[in-house]
Formats: sequence, C-alpha cells, structure tokens
Amino acid sequence: MVSDVTTITSRAVTTFVLLAAALVVPARSAVASAPGCGAASASRGVVVLVHDLAATSSAMEPVRARLAGDGYCVVNQTYGRTVDVLGLLPGGMRAVDQQVAELTRTLAAVRREHPRAAIHLVAHGVGSLVALRQVQVAGRGQVRSITALGPLWNGTNILGLGDLEQLSRDAGTYDLVLGLEKLALDPVCSVCREFVRGSDFLRSLRAGGLVRPGIRQTSIVTRTDGFVEPYTSGIEPGMRSIVVQDDRPSSTVGHHSLPSDVQVLGLVEGAIRAAGR
Repeated sequence: MVSDVTTITSRAVTTFVLLAAALVVPARSAVASAPGCGAASASRGVVVLVHDLAATSSAMEPVRARLAGDGYCVVNQTYGRTVDVLGLLPGGMRAVDQQVAELTRTLAAVRREHPRAAIHLVAHGVGSLVALRQVQVAGRGQVRSITALGPLWNGTNILGLGDLEQLSRDAGTYDLVLGLEKLALDPVCSVCREFVRGSDFLRSLRAGGLVRPGIRQTSIVTRTDGFVEPYTSGIEPGMRSIVVQDDRPSSTVGHHSLPSDVQVLGLVEGAIRAAGR
C-alpha cells in the first residue's frame, strides 16, 4: 500500500513539474496566416504548420518565413488553447483529438480554396502527434508529406514519467492515478497525459499505424533534445529519420529551438521538395 501511494505521489509531482516546465517556454502572440494564397504559390504546394505544446503559431514563424520565401503557400495558426484570453495564452494544451478537430477544419478550408494543391504538414513536438492522428482519422486525402521536428512517436520518459506510468500499471493503481490526473490536469493541459511514454493515447496511435501508405514521413531529431527522452523516441522504422548531429556533430540544438535552427530549416525545406507537388 505504501508503494502504491508513493507511485501515485511521485507521478503526480513529476507531471506537475513537467507541466510547469512546458509553460515557461515563451509564448508570443499568434501570427496566423490565412489559408488564402496566390495560385502560383499554391501550385508548389500548401504547407500547414502545427506547433508544439504550450506554444502559438509564432513559434513556427521561422519555418513559415523560410518556406514562404521559397514560394510555398504556408498556413500558420494556433491550435489547442484551453482558454483564449485576448489570444495571449499558449496553445497546444488541449487533448490531441481536440486539436485534430481544429486542424481538420483548417485543412478543409485549404482544400476548398486550393482543391488540387498537395498539402504538406510540418509539425513540432506534440504537434507531430496531432498531424499523424489527423491523417489516421481523416485518411490521406491530399496530404503528401508529414515532416516532424522532435516528434514523440514513442512518447517521452522525461523526469521518469514513462517509468512511473508502467509502474502504476504493474501496481494496479493506473486507473486511480489516471482519474486523479484528469481532475487535476485536464482543465489546464489535457494533452499533458498523452505524450508520456506508455500512455493510452500513444498505444491507440500506434494501433492505428504510425507509418501511413502514400505519405512521405520525415522525422528530424536531435541528440540534445532535452524534452523528448530518449531522443530516439522520434525514430520510427518505415519513416525517414534525420539526426541533426549526423550532419553537424557540434550542434547542441534543443527541442524548443528546432523550428528556428538554420540547419533544421534547410532539412525541412529539403523534405518537402523531395515529397514533390
């Protein structure tokens, strides 16, 4: 009984620490681009950006600028705000499936305006789960590629949360812990339960098939990620995986800096070009 209580307490504390760490990531005001683009840029393809946990569209602004400068039509919006107070609070906090519903509406608007354009999804961190889930739910459609920066295909074990997840399952206290987490976390960050290694959501995602036929999937990971632990959680057989340090061994780029790293931006651009129109 004592070990059960210890498990519950440890997991609750570490989850709150993780949430606090996520919230200190600077979240600037959203800079959203409307789906409308000129015919010339849309003919190259429409790129829809999906930001990370506790972020807004501004976190993906370097990606938007790079791809727009290369002639792509780029859509950059904020998803997953639990409460919208003057657009100042970060997004990416709602459950993945709730964010998927928002992304689906964006993609529907893109398809209405550019019915023949190939769509490329570029997602960061937890946004990679949103992008992949959307394709699982809606089917391939016009999605040509998914390029993920610091993805969590196998979740993260940061602060030992994944180990505690398994420990609570083994101890038979998982349902109790989950109930407490839902009460404490869901009003603020329901997604925080979902990206931990071994979560029910990640099991469901894997059951639905991580590798999607007909879609070019590229994962860009860094050994110095710091949030995705281990970083190899973002490497999945059947997807093209790029480790930043394989090309630049001296790189110390961390998880939150991936969308603004010059080398990573080049890799994103190359992945989309390789996917074609």
